[in-house]
Amino acid sequence: MADIGDNLSWSITYDTTFKNLEPNQPLKDMEILRAYKRHLKTRHRKPRTINTYYNSAKHFIETTSITSSSDINEKLIQDYLIYLNEHYKHNTISGYIVGMDKLLDYLDLSEFHVTIINGKRKRRDTIEKEDIQEILKQVKQVGIIDYLMLRFITDFDARNHEITEAKWSWIKGDRIYFQDCKTGDNDAVILPDLQELLNYYRKNIRPMAKKGVGSNPSIRIMPR
Repeated sequence: MADIGDNLSWSITYDTTFKNLEPNQPLKDMEILRAYKRHLKTRHRKPRTINTYYNSAKHFIETTSITSSSDINEKLIQDYLIYLNEHYKHNTISGYIVGMDKLLDYLDLSEFHVTIINGKRKRRDTIEKEDIQEILKQVKQVGIIDYLMLRFITDFDARNHEITEAKWSWIKGDRIYFQDCKTGDNDAVILPDLQELLNYYRKNIRPMAKKGVGSNPSIRIMPR
């Protein structure tokens, strides 16, 4: 369909359909959103994920004033992208586009998907590999739970809720399959030493943590 690049610009001719729209305009038909939210609840368990996709769909419907799927066409999508480009920064635009694509899937209109390419990334300070190894070594002496949480971050680039809400059923062989993540479902390889440590934790440490035994029993990973 359309591509969105670093400069967020498109070489197309368009009118000013959305130029003067104000946010939170009344919808002509709320049933689209009500049905979509029911659909999201069957696909996602986290309220945050449901609300993110719902609000993105609501923004798309409000901005374009569509009342049914038949109103959606390529020009409407292009005009919406231009409206986003004129009013928001890149990361916000990307979020709205992902949410719009989810809605298009629900409406069986995936042919209008928008591909996000060459997105802008924030420059972040990095830590040398040797420093990471030293940090891991020091944290391992503190305790197994702290060490495992850090390994989830260094090995899987996991976020805090992905660590504390992970399930043992997500582990299949030498891989862990994270579900309902910010960027979609992701999987990663579990290195042998981490697999061995997880097995030890599950058998020996986790039962004690559930009973409130340990230096900080309120902090534990893989609670289910």
